[in-house]
Amino acid sequence: MNQGEGTAAYRKGFARGLEPDPELTVTAWADSHRMLTARGSAEPGLYRSDRTPFWKEPMDNLGPRSGVSHTVVEKCSQIGASEFGNNWVGYCIHQAPGPMMVAQPTIELAKRFSRQRIEPMVRETPVLAERVRPSRERDSGNTVLMKEFANGILVLAGANSPASFRQMPIRYLMRDEIDAWPEALSEEGNPMRLSERGTKTFASNYKILDISTPTVDGRSNIHAQFLRSDQRYYHVPCPFCGEFQKLVWEQLRWEGSKPKGQDGIEELADTAHYVCGSCEERIEEYRKPWMLARGKWIPEKPGSSIRGYNINGLYSPPGLGWSWPRIVTEFYTSKHNPTDFRVFWNQVLAMPFKEQGQAPPWEVLYRRRESYPVGTAPAGVLLVTAGADVQQNRIEIEILGFGRNKETWSINYLVLPGDIVTREPWKQLEELLQAGVKHASGVTLPIRRLCIDTGGSYTQGVYAWCRRQSHDKVLGIKGSDNTPLLIAPPRRVDINFQGQYQPRGMLLWTVGTNLGKQEIYQLLRIDQPTHPERDGYPTGYCHFPEYDESWFKGITAEQIVPKVVRGYRKYVWEQIPGRPNEPLDCRNYARAAAASLGAFTWTPERWATLEKHLGRAPPAKKRRRAPTEEGGRFGRWHGPSPSTTRYARRSPREL
Repeated sequence: MNQGEGTAAYRKGFARGLEPDPELTVTAWADSHRMLTARGSAEPGLYRSDRTPFWKEPMDNLGPRSGVSHTVVEKCSQIGASEFGNNWVGYCIHQAPGPMMVAQPTIELAKRFSRQRIEPMVRETPVLAERVRPSRERDSGNTVLMKEFANGILVLAGANSPASFRQMPIRYLMRDEIDAWPEALSEEGNPMRLSERGTKTFASNYKILDISTPTVDGRSNIHAQFLRSDQRYYHVPCPFCGEFQKLVWEQLRWEGSKPKGQDGIEELADTAHYVCGSCEERIEEYRKPWMLARGKWIPEKPGSSIRGYNINGLYSPPGLGWSWPRIVTEFYTSKHNPTDFRVFWNQVLAMPFKEQGQAPPWEVLYRRRESYPVGTAPAGVLLVTAGADVQQNRIEIEILGFGRNKETWSINYLVLPGDIVTREPWKQLEELLQAGVKHASGVTLPIRRLCIDTGGSYTQGVYAWCRRQSHDKVLGIKGSDNTPLLIAPPRRVDINFQGQYQPRGMLLWTVGTNLGKQEIYQLLRIDQPTHPERDGYPTGYCHFPEYDESWFKGITAEQIVPKVVRGYRKYVWEQIPGRPNEPLDCRNYARAAAASLGAFTWTPERWATLEKHLGRAPPAKKRRRAPTEEGGRFGRWHGPSPSTTRYARRSPREL
């Protein structure tokens, strides 16, 4: 090489060295730098985007070269979406620094996300460890909820705290699990709107990523955002005919339809396969990686500026989360339980669950009455609970029996008259609890637990009565529209003169009224079998004695209706005019009492033990009874006469 050629090569190399590094996409950055830890991933090591190829397009939307400002991901669980969001966080710290916020449903979840996701990612990824100083260093600017780095900052926020969204410009905003966000923050308004205010500073180059599993149709934040988007679904080719199609639940097939026991379900699930919607060829799961690698996102509503992606568990790569046999198993183990089936619908199929909020026709239930005597537990009953609703001039109570497979029998519904500020209705309630229920076998079953509502106008009086009862026998409860459980753990309400909670004070339990009513309506809609003596009754079937029409109108007295609250549409339970809703409330509380005992999760062996003890129980002692009198609108009084009842040692004092 002569001198001239050497000079030219030198100048060319020098010029190339002055050029900036090529800008990586989020996917390329993750493949080059992102390290997965054993603490947060089932497959530790260098991130591989070809493992979940459907995340490449959504990830690349988040790079600065992309013109997409808002990306929405409506997804199933266990499909790698969390790592996809973390890749974006790491990319921003390394390649495109700026003010970034990751918002979780609560502050507590934000702290957990920081410790379990962000901190391990920074520690194990060298290019991030260089830019984010360890929190143990003095003046590092690194705390659990804030990470500072060159030219940028990462703030972790909770959607339950309005202060999280104030006075901070946000260029990058990731909103995680938005279906668990509260609908409103006191007087601040909707947290979804509040979180977007900070992005207005970066009107031309902000980025928003929404990720969540959907919940209930009409109340799902992620599904509402998805409906505003261009609604993209991942289409994969058939290995046989090449036709592109999205994977749907209806095309997943298996051999057989009535498995017997868990072993039968697993044997049936092993035959799971997919049927092409075009050529109808059988596609085995081992072909899924080939299909996913050649897939593409296709919008169903092109033209929207928001990119929306929906992906369900059928796309889960082998070994990552949802195999096709596992999906079939989940379907069969949840199909007879309304709560479990909703989880399957949301977390496996990535679809919002449509609530059966319309009341079942009361006439259909009325015609379904059975001839077993009111006040006596039929042969299938192994557990008895009760639910009571307190009104100013009466206490209404349903006694409910439970058996195997979540089957229920209404044993009695009573109205205990009397002004609740007097002794009379409470005395009748105590006698009823002490008497128990006569079983068809001849023994007397105790009312194992009572849930009584404390949320009316006589709250302190109900508290006073509950304090004098056994805490294992009587639970004071308060209904809540936002509680996602049938019954939630209790909290103490008694305090001393220093404002401290008394350790042995009154416990107040919370009942999820919306969830409970929804489950009741779903159970009431179970059809009566044609040949119950031969085929038995379906799981969760509800039996009723010969109550009058008023009770059936009362247990179907509410329905879900849409309302606009503070400018936002929401669905609420509303009483149908002219119908008393106390029977519905009492049924809800009686089911909550059973849930507090864990009855809905008892094993067949536990029920068998109850049956064994029932057969060996001694006959009830005969008591002299007063002549039977009408005890309420819907049934007769079957408890002992007040004049002959002997109070327990801890007899309540006069209220």
